[in-house]
Amino acid sequence: MVSPMKNKAIIVLGAVAALGLAATSTLLMTRPSGNSPDSASAQFSPNGMGKMDHMQVSSEFNYLAQMIPHHQEAIDTAQVILTRTSRPEMRQFAQKIIQVQTAEIAQMKNWLNEWYPGRNISVSYVPMMRDLSQLQGDALDQTFLQDMIKHHMGAVMMSQMLLNHNLVKHQAVRPFAENIATSQRREIQQMQTWLMAWFGDRNPMGGMHH
Repeated sequence: MVSPMKNKAIIVLGAVAALGLAATSTLLMTRPSGNSPDSASAQFSPNGMGKMDHMQVSSEFNYLAQMIPHHQEAIDTAQVILTRTSRPEMRQFAQKIIQVQTAEIAQMKNWLNEWYPGRNISVSYVPMMRDLSQLQGDALDQTFLQDMIKHHMGAVMMSQMLLNHNLVKHQAVRPFAENIATSQRREIQQMQTWLMAWFGDRNPMGGMHH
């Protein structure tokens, strides 16, 4: 009999394979959570420079509450790129992240207020991206792309777990999560293309080993 833990691992690794990043699948794991099904506690453990080791989605509430700080970290990092990169492609990409994910945060907060009034939505979120403040030029852009790839992978995996575990309670969340998974997969592919074209970087997870 296959354990629930093994089922979760299979689902997560399947999401990674769908991204075309099977080589990194051994780095992506889940663990059982001791929290209640509606706990908003995020299970991100960076192990050094923002390494992603553990993540868990246990309910629709949990998914929304975790995705808000996850999106906010992407926005904050994109703001750095927007003002400091010399590449117009990077500025345009950063602006898109800021606009899209700001709107998604507003939507998630509205849903939480409407569907889960009075619930504490604060989470114990551990940053997944490195500090870019001391970087410039190619080092800035390359580090951002490496880290944002794994950051996007986190959002895709969280969305897949929500959908594959049938945790959606309000139907509006289903297309929302599907769109996050689809759009961020496309962005991962774009970032991989840039890493190879600009830096000859064939390892999209290179930043995890620095």
